[in-house]
Amino acid sequence: MATLTLPPNLAYSRSITPSVAAFYSFDSEKPDQRRALQVNEVTSVGTISNYKDIHKDNGKSIENSNPQTVDTCYLPLEHDSFLMTFTVAFSGESQQPHSCNDVGFRAALQALTTAYQRVGGYRYLARLYIDNILDAKMLWRNGLADDVSVEIAALRSQLAPVTGKQGVAYDALVDAVGEALAGQQQRLVLNVVVSGWVGNGQEIFPSQEFVQKSSEKGAKSKTLARITLDDDHNVAAMHSQKIGNAIRQIDQWYDGFDVLQKPLAIDPACVNKPEFKAYRLKSTKRDLYTLFEKKLTDFTEQLETATEVESLDSDIHFVVANLIRGGVFGGK
Repeated sequence: MATLTLPPNLAYSRSITPSVAAFYSFDSEKPDQRRALQVNEVTSVGTISNYKDIHKDNGKSIENSNPQTVDTCYLPLEHDSFLMTFTVAFSGESQQPHSCNDVGFRAALQALTTAYQRVGGYRYLARLYIDNILDAKMLWRNGLADDVSVEIAALRSQLAPVTGKQGVAYDALVDAVGEALAGQQQRLVLNVVVSGWVGNGQEIFPSQEFVQKSSEKGAKSKTLARITLDDDHNVAAMHSQKIGNAIRQIDQWYDGFDVLQKPLAIDPACVNKPEFKAYRLKSTKRDLYTLFEKKLTDFTEQLETATEVESLDSDIHFVVANLIRGGVFGGK
């Protein structure tokens, strides 16, 4: 087993770049008559029900008023459905580091991605990314909607639109995304339109902005993301980072997947935020940095003799998917 030393300077640019998403509302009986979904600020008086006030302080503050100012996003009462639209670009940035101050380590990484491309690895990952889009993973809480539909259309391309995970058009799209990730063709940009039925006037969940909270009583406690479309400065939006996180939910190779039964977003430590747990810490010897230093050359040797992608060590997919994700991976 040949070992390498992680260079102090190592970074990759992202190969998957989503745009921000905009939300619209419409009546399912008149789907062509849609309008931009608005964010509204409301103030109400809530109850006090947290652990400290009820359990530790024996209810001393429960009778006090609890004014709250928050952003909300609801469909108009005359509309029962929503639509979310965004674009996502796929490119071959994983083929070489954006920066690396170790010539030998750079060569080892490029040998890995070259061999991975030869065995069809990028098409394998492309299918996982496209399937996440078609499964509408980027809806997050909005995924409770009924009648969810997804359409993917490649911009400036002869590819046919795709709405399901089978057929000639689907296979052609997976091939094209795989080629773009492998650097075999120019950057590919997809337009994605997702819609679903939730019921008249029901709540929609855009991204939430992380802003410094004020200690003043009644100060705004939740701010939702919004963008400007034409002259409308109040259109509900989903952050590009949240869309990217949904598309990258392909790590089904970590220890614990059999129990959790949930692919997690690709990152060096395989973090599952709802559990406050990382599945690929150094102690597992399957985190990105340990694999870089201990397994990189072994992975390339395996790829050079492999004949099919299904036979590969699953951590090879994990390593390349992190290069596609991009980031600063240096040892300092």
